[in-house]
Amino acid sequence: MTAGRHESGRTARYGKSLLNLTNPRAWIASAVFVSLVIVAGVQFVRRPCEPAYAGQPLSAWLKELDDDWQRSARGPAGQAIRALGTNALPTLVRSLRQPDARLRTRVIEFLDEELRNRIDPPATRVRRAMLACYCLGPRAAGAIPELMARITRPDPDAADGFAAQVLSQIGPPAIAPLVRTLTNAESGVRIAAVVALGELRRNFRDDPAASWDSVNLALVRLSRDPFPVARGLAVELLAQLHRDPLLVIPALLERLDDSDAAVRKAASLV
Repeated sequence: MTAGRHESGRTARYGKSLLNLTNPRAWIASAVFVSLVIVAGVQFVRRPCEPAYAGQPLSAWLKELDDDWQRSARGPAGQAIRALGTNALPTLVRSLRQPDARLRTRVIEFLDEELRNRIDPPATRVRRAMLACYCLGPRAAGAIPELMARITRPDPDAADGFAAQVLSQIGPPAIAPLVRTLTNAESGVRIAAVVALGELRRNFRDDPAASWDSVNLALVRLSRDPFPVARGLAVELLAQLHRDPLLVIPALLERLDDSDAAVRKAASLV
């Protein structure tokens, strides 16, 4: 009798499982979960050993940057990341790339709430990697290509806007890539690049490795940009650099007749 009840219960559970699988959403969620487990297993096997500091892996320190990152950057988390130095870069670069971030985000949405809470969304991993590069400063120069790719993406997300600020902390190696970005077709990208150059100049004004002569010509061209915000920022930075007056002064005088009042004001303050 007892065996019969066990067999009946097993049959009922089996039938319930089949009923669940007839639900398209349940079936898709199950398939997605299995796929994620397989992919995660392959990536775990192929992934290089994650660096650690004071007994904690880099990923644990990165999570501590989530809340009040500026304070965290000055605290134990920032100290750990700076202690790891360039050893942290391979992990950070992999996080910055995230080529299939949007697809992964959509896949995660199929999982139940408990599973979703255990998986860091791609945008979160990107943001943490950027914050770590900010903490590293000049030692994050190896991540410049990935940071530039985040700025110039055709479909940027909220985390990508922080990349320009990170580049301004890296120093002179970021100057040439940012100058090339001043001709980008997207006005937002051009504006982000000139803002980063301005901040970079303030942070590394006396650094002998910083070559600003190459910036002047690009800024003169940007001072004629169709967008007034870009023109105004270019004028302000040209005035701050104080280089090559034969090239710069005519460009600034030209902006005194600009159609935008803010640009005219910036040119008049030189």
